[in-house]
Amino acid sequence: MAYSYFETTVSALESAKRTVGGVDYYDLSYTTLDYTPLFSTTQLETDKYVSNVGDTLQVTLGVNVLDRSSNTDLWIVNTSSFRVEINTSDSAWSTLNPQGSDLVRLARISKKDVPYVDYANAAVLTEQDLDAQAKQSLHIVQESIDIANDAMPLVTDGKWDAKSKVIKNVATPGSGNDAVNKTYADTVNDSVSAHRDDALDHKDTAADYATRTAGVVRLFDGATNNTSDSSPADQSGVYSSKEWAIGTQSGNTDGSSKQWALGGGSFANGTAVSGSDYSAKEHAIGTTVTTGSSKQWATKDTSAVASSLYSAKEYASGDATASGGSAKAWATDSSSPNGTTLKSAKTYADEAAASAVSAQGIVMAIALG
Repeated sequence: MAYSYFETTVSALESAKRTVGGVDYYDLSYTTLDYTPLFSTTQLETDKYVSNVGDTLQVTLGVNVLDRSSNTDLWIVNTSSFRVEINTSDSAWSTLNPQGSDLVRLARISKKDVPYVDYANAAVLTEQDLDAQAKQSLHIVQESIDIANDAMPLVTDGKWDAKSKVIKNVATPGSGNDAVNKTYADTVNDSVSAHRDDALDHKDTAADYATRTAGVVRLFDGATNNTSDSSPADQSGVYSSKEWAIGTQSGNTDGSSKQWALGGGSFANGTAVSGSDYSAKEHAIGTTVTTGSSKQWATKDTSAVASSLYSAKEYASGDATASGGSAKAWATDSSSPNGTTLKSAKTYADEAAASAVSAQGIVMAIALG
């Protein structure tokens, strides 16, 4: 509890306001402030509310002092009801735009410049003068205590306690251990936020470069408030690593690694990957490549693999005469291996054997005469 002031919220005063003659008033009691004004209608306006020990009253709304030196109607002291009455219909009040949570404070300001009682030699020492001197000193002490209590104390854990209040007028930091103000923190936060959004753009673009298969890679360049760019720009002809590895997009006319391994559109056998170029599989075991696949060059029967050239199998053991005859045909066929008058080794051998038998018979006939 404070000794030298009383405060409450605008909303609390609003709920208890008085309206007199169309004028709204907020009432603040000063009974807890040990304040007794020496009120007299004959006094100067600035002296009417000076207490019996030199105290004065001050009314504030937040950080704004309600100055009545040039506007005596803004607030008055009602000495009969022991309260301060704030005229909230006055333009000086409404100009401050008070909010419900704003604090209104009624403070007793002690006289600190000179003693209220000035003793003289041989003067009568009265109880009233002694009490006034003691009260002035007490009020100054109480005000000092309130100032100390409202200050930011160093508590037992060695830390300063701001008591959930805003610390204002903090300078721009110059060293690593300096406190920072909101402007500095906002500047740093804006910079961090910008770097964060840049990082998000790079992350999203990198993800496209890595895995996108639904189209070309997109460039993300508009992230904001940690939210990804909603309209990234397409990069014509640029595809992701995944697309180059296993993709099937028709726009990627160069083909993916998987297509070059297995086949063209949807990896169908016999479909070119790019232009008239075919996959490794087609070149190995297919039937579409005009120059022939490895399998065709190894095993194709009867017909030529390419132009008038035949497979290794056909040249070894086939029956196609157009190939010029296979090794087997030239060895064992009973007909011409190449469709001409030439005969196989076996045929020539059989004929030679038959000729030998015939010659032997003729010789025997001649000998037996």
